[in-house]
Amino acid sequence: MDCLYMVHPNNVLTQVDSLTIPSLERRRDALKECITSDTFEDELDRRLKTSELKYIDAYLRVMKKVLSIGEKCQVDGCGEYDYDRENEILDEISDDMAELKTAEREVCQCKSECSSRKSSTVHLENAATATTAAGVATTPSATAKTTLI
Repeated sequence: MDCLYMVHPNNVLTQVDSLTIPSLERRRDALKECITSDTFEDELDRRLKTSELKYIDAYLRVMKKVLSIGEKCQVDGCGEYDYDRENEILDEISDDMAELKTAEREVCQCKSECSSRKSSTVHLENAATATTAAGVATTPSATAKTTLI
């Protein structure tokens, strides 16, 4: 059995096998269900899940096309190989890789925004706690307003 590997745009190597694709399909289905159930904390959370879904969809398309090259390029019964068909598939993979790279950037950007938002919220909460500890009275509503900024 041949062993296929796929290189991500960020130079991570993944083995394309019978476990990887079903695992990603389950993750994709879970994300679709999450997105359709509309249970998001905020807009950023929705954007992150949508970006992850785009990434996984593009990734699955690439993996499936890579796996199918051998069978789609064999000419029936002749034992010959259709190099033109292979070039078409490789062009399709190239387009899917561009989508994968774009989706990867979106996921990274959303994750960065999430962590910077959490970090700023923690800093503001720590500042509110320090102000209270210093003897300045703060109401719970003032603290809540501060952390939502």
